[in-house]
This record gives sequence, structure tokens and C-alpha cells, in this order.
Amino acid sequence: MADLAKRLSRSPRSLWGALGVLMVIGAGVVLVGRLRSPPAASLEHIYTVQPRPFTSSISVVGTVSPADSVDVTAPFDGVVKSLGFKFGETVHAGQVLVVMNTDDLEARARETEAAYLKAAQAESDMEGWAGGTDVLRARRSVESAALALRNTDNKAAETKGLLDRGLVARSEYDGLLQQRESENSALSAAQQDLAATLKKGAGPNRAITRLELQNTKAKLAEIEAQLSSAILKAPAGGVMGRPPAGKSEGDTIQPRAGARLDQGQLIGTLARFSAFALAVKLDEADANRIRVGQAASITGSGFDGLTLSGHVTEIAGEGVPEGGAAGAVFGATVTLDPLTPTQASAVRMGMTANVTITTYQAAAAIVVPPQALAPDGAGVAVNLWDAESKQSRLRIVAVGAAAPDGVEIRSGLKPGDVIRWSDPTTPGSSTPN
Repeated sequence: MADLAKRLSRSPRSLWGALGVLMVIGAGVVLVGRLRSPPAASLEHIYTVQPRPFTSSISVVGTVSPADSVDVTAPFDGVVKSLGFKFGETVHAGQVLVVMNTDDLEARARETEAAYLKAAQAESDMEGWAGGTDVLRARRSVESAALALRNTDNKAAETKGLLDRGLVARSEYDGLLQQRESENSALSAAQQDLAATLKKGAGPNRAITRLELQNTKAKLAEIEAQLSSAILKAPAGGVMGRPPAGKSEGDTIQPRAGARLDQGQLIGTLARFSAFALAVKLDEADANRIRVGQAASITGSGFDGLTLSGHVTEIAGEGVPEGGAAGAVFGATVTLDPLTPTQASAVRMGMTANVTITTYQAAAAIVVPPQALAPDGAGVAVNLWDAESKQSRLRIVAVGAAAPDGVEIRSGLKPGDVIRWSDPTTPGSSTPN
């Protein structure tokens, strides 16, 4: 029966298996009683039903892990200058964890600052482009070409008058006409150059200059932010855990002074003191009994005799096959309630713990021993005992949750009812009065 009680504590299906075992045991007892002489005596039990607190639970093994953790990552590509912690040890809030070498970053900062200053100057030139030196030079060229053309026009008009009166040679007048054509072309070229110069300060060229300034400004701000994060400090008190092993490396990655890290590379995981969790695995039957929010008690050989409390915070929605398991295995997380300093000092990541999860609880339930239940054609029954008539009769009952100390009866019995059952014994055993 002790073995049966253990099986009852595992899952509801065990109740029906236990009842089947009882049926086989009962049939065997009857058969042996008929074949053997003298008949076997039996131990009779009388039990008065009364409401009592009832709890059903399952027990699993879990591993301590951080419930609330912070990843400590490299702030930029660079070399570790120094480490201020050891993995597995306690760190306090504000403690320096990592100091990065900033020589390369400072060189990049200087280069980027020079590019930023150039872009800022170009943007400033674009803002005053219409009054800038390039535009002024182009305007003066236009004005000079226009003035030269006006002077040549005046000379050509005077020379034409003199030519008509025969006072100058025809070749002199023709030379002025050629000069006017050349100066007219020069004026057109100067005007085109002015238009092209003005265009440089507007449209896409202006947008490109503005974007270059914004880009260099953003790069400079990023580098300055990285420089300010070269010293990594613990955001809270906790325990520094090792990063997971690299996929291409057999050993666990261990950042050290002089090691080169990539930006975002995981250095370690800071598990806060305020929250620890246990990762547990459930078989298919137990997974259907567990619900988020259910209470749990946690013990372990490494907890210095402490019993910790917690609750279920996560249940995997998908099971995975595991060697040796009859079916799929479902992962679940049990988060410990806030710990006192004394409790926190006894809990370490990676410890193994026994987790008892309360799956059902009733303040006043009708509970009978598993041995009192007997299979019946209509379901499950108990022997209801009448003290006055000294007779018993079968009563069909509806069973609920099961635990090692009893099975809940949902219907069929009421407080004050008396039930009776017998345990088979060997010949010569005494029967209690």
C-alpha cells in the first residue's frame, strides 16, 4: 500500500491503476481463501468520514537558475583592459565589472571629429552660399563682361558714324564688330557660370551636405557614448554567471584581460539577488496538472535545512523528446519568492533542489484512505457501515484528486458516514475488536 500511495501522488491516472491493483488483490484473496484451509483472517478498519484540509501535489527535481538576470555585453569592439569580478562570486550594485581599452576608439573619435568639423564648415558655407566668395566671383565676372560689351557697343556706334563720313577705314569698324561678338559670348559664358554656381548651393547638393553633417554627427555621438561606457558597472547586486559555451568551441568562453571582444559579445550574466528560479521537467501527465500561479515548496541538501517557497511562472507549450522518458518532456519554471539575506546566501546557481508543487488544495474535503476504495461495475465504491444493524453495503462514490494520505470524494459520502474495509492477513493473525 505504501507503493500505491506513492503512485497516487504522481498523477490522477495512478488512482485508477491503484483501484485496478486493489481489484486484482481482492480477487486473489478470495481465490486463495477458497483453496487454502484454514481461511485467512483479515484486519478490519472502521473509518468515520469528517471534512479536513486536503492537498494534492507532485514532486520533481529542479536546477537553480536566475529568474531575473542582466546580460553584461561588450560595449564596442575592443580589448579587455581589466576584469573586476570572478564568475560565481557576489557583486554589489555599482561595482566595476569590466574596463575596456579605449586607444583604438579614441583614434576613431579624433578622425570622426575632424570629418564632422569639415562637414559643419561645408554646411555653414551652404547656408550663406548666395553671398559666398564663389557666387560673388561669378557675379563680378558677369558684370565685367557686360561692361566690356557696353563699351564695345559704344565704340562701334561712334566708328560707324566716322566710317559713314569717310574718316576711318572699314577694317577698323569690322574689328570692333568682331570684338563685340567675342565679348557677347564671354557675357553668356559668365552668366551660365553664375547660374551653375548658384545651383551648387541649392537642391541635391544642399541636401547632401546636410546629410553628411548629420551622419558624421551621429557617428561622433556613438563613439562618445561608447567611450563613456568603457567602464561597465553592475546595475544591481547579484551573482555573475558564466556565458554559455561557444558553438564552435568546446570550452566555456572566459573573458580575461587582453582578450579581444566584439561589440555585443556576452561577457557574463548577472543574476539579481531578488529573484531566483528553478528549471524543472514534467512528464505528460504532470504537465496537465500544473498551472501558472500554483504554489511550490523547495528543499535541497545544499540549502542548510531551509524550506523555500515559490510559485509556477511558466510552462512550456511544446514538449520535447528525451531519452529514457516514455513520452514528451515539458519544461517549466518555478520562481522563488523574495529571499532574505540568509536564504540568498544559501542559494547558488546550478544547485539541485526538490520541488513540491501543490496542484490541488481544499480547506474542507471528504477524504478516505485509498485502501477503502473498491472497483464496482458502476464505478468506484466504498463499504458503508451501519453500526446499528452491524451490516455494510456498497456506496458508489465519485473520486477527485489523489494524494499519498488519501483520495478526495466529490460525491457519495457526507460527514459522519462510517466506512469499513479489510486488509487480508496470513492465517493466525488477530482481528482487532
